[in-house]
Amino acid sequence: MKLVYDLMDALHEVPNILSQWGTHGNDIEKLRLYFGCFNHSKWENLGTSPKPPDLVDIFNYKLAEFEKELQNK
Repeated sequence: MKLVYDLMDALHEVPNILSQWGTHGNDIEKLRLYFGCFNHSKWENLGTSPKPPDLVDIFNYKLAEFEKELQNK
């Protein structure tokens, strides 16, 4: 239950950031900030399966993938 609460705490503002994209400064850093609120390492040793995601790492990977795709167009 606490794992889900921590995850939702990190994600609850994402839809609002996306819906107002570009109107309030550096949205990419804002997303990283919120994703970073979820401390995945806190939950890794509790035997949870699947392992909790590192949201910042996933975001950075997907952003780099997207930027690479844009460069190839």
